[in-house]
Amino acid sequence: MIDRGGPKWAGRVQFGSSSGYRQRVVGASGTRSKTIVVTITGLAAFLFAVWATVAVGGWVAGSGSSSSSGGIRAGGGLGTEAQDTRGATVPTETFETFEEGESTVAAAATGPLVVNFFAATCVPCVSEMPAFEEVHQKMRGQVSFLGLSVQESLESGRAIAERTGVTYPLGRDPDGSLLAGMGGIVMPTTALVDSNDRIVALHSGELTADELETLITEELLR
Repeated sequence: MIDRGGPKWAGRVQFGSSSGYRQRVVGASGTRSKTIVVTITGLAAFLFAVWATVAVGGWVAGSGSSSSSGGIRAGGGLGTEAQDTRGATVPTETFETFEEGESTVAAAATGPLVVNFFAATCVPCVSEMPAFEEVHQKMRGQVSFLGLSVQESLESGRAIAERTGVTYPLGRDPDGSLLAGMGGIVMPTTALVDSNDRIVALHSGELTADELETLITEELLR
């Protein structure tokens, strides 16, 4: 129940059945009352769906359904279970850079590497990107960063990069094959790669700057 105070009126909102809520507005003099019934089933369902998607910390590319593993499941038949790829060599296939050239994951590294898979329509992906830029600036010279836009256009990827202010190298993973090759099925996914091009850790879900820095320090620079 919510009470609203004011010089002329006070209102109370009471949630009742699933078909809507009833708001009773009582005049300051107590002599007038008005009942307003607003149907909110559709709105409530929509807001709950949005909340649930964000709450799990991830987004499902392609299918739009949330994943219990804390991220968004990628489409394109990439599998239903994350693979333990620790110790495996990174995929060797080329990808298109945001400058419309070609590169590989190994070529993007000048030593230890952080690879972040993201999409513009993935809320937790976008939310964590400024934190990745913060750590990128703080740990410059110790570790390289690479961002890979999954299953979206070059224009969409560029737009979100500009919006979030990231400056590290970016590329495209249009069919999600690099994500799958790293062992990921959800986004955001972050892979830590050592100087020998081997995956040492894989994290699914949103990371804060402190969490990312700790992960790098404990898993990549130890």
